[in-house]
Amino acid sequence: MTWFLNLIILIITAGITTYLTNTWWVGIVICFILSLVIKPKASFLFGFLAIFILWFGLSFYFNYQNDNKLASAIAEILPLGGNSLLLILFSSLIGALPAGFASWSGSILRKT
Repeated sequence: MTWFLNLIILIITAGITTYLTNTWWVGIVICFILSLVIKPKASFLFGFLAIFILWFGLSFYFNYQNDNKLASAIAEILPLGGNSLLLILFSSLIGALPAGFASWSGSILRKT
């Protein structure tokens, strides 16, 4: 279990440094490369959890920084009833799914 937490911490650390300077998809590429090189046992879960935690943390931080104004406005437009936390969870889920599949693809490519 400790290897799993170490890999998630590695992705979150690499993700924070690259998300603040590059585009949103860099974390997905990091998940693919690390799964290709390191080969975690539960590769989909590894990529999914790492990016979910990263996106949730960054979204929550940015939401806190602007006093919940932007997320509440977007949650009003979407059928979320103005709930900004639900919007943050939903966007984290959307970002985590491609990362999980990229991580899974990296582990499958390593097997071949």
